[in-house]
Amino acid sequence: SYLIWKFPLFVLMAKEIPAIAIIFTIITLITGSLWGKPTWGTYWVWDARLTSFLILLFVYLGLIFINKTFKYNASGDLSFSYLSIIGAINIPIIKFSVDWWNTLHQPASVIRSGGPSISMEMLVPLLIMSLGVFLLFLYLILTNIHSAIYEKKFIFLSKKDLVNE
Repeated sequence: SYLIWKFPLFVLMAKEIPAIAIIFTIITLITGSLWGKPTWGTYWVWDARLTSFLILLFVYLGLIFINKTFKYNASGDLSFSYLSIIGAINIPIIKFSVDWWNTLHQPASVIRSGGPSISMEMLVPLLIMSLGVFLLFLYLILTNIHSAIYEKKFIFLSKKDLVNE
């Protein structure tokens, strides 16, 4: 959206997402590795899903570095937008990697063409917890956006006071 309309709120919102998303990504990689050791006998395998998820972590790191480097400068917004598009392209690769390539991971169990393949006793708590994690993620992002708007307002008002003096 920012590339088309150049609306600064879009880039402000987008810049707050990686800070939260990287925490969720790291937690997922660590807990997945801890689960993988007793299941597969190793903490890490260069599996399609694991590798594409690691690439997502690097994309988030890149977005954070671009954001920190060009914190109060509009010249980094374009780079940030292009790297965000690359990260967005990686999302379906993560989702469908188990279907496209022969991996250690099982094929999709919940969102698939034949309907869920897991029992309702597991599906219902999984969906409830997924909704809870999504709402937590949304709350944290909205809180960060709120703080960023106030930070921008404070900087703008501080600069305005300096000009008036």
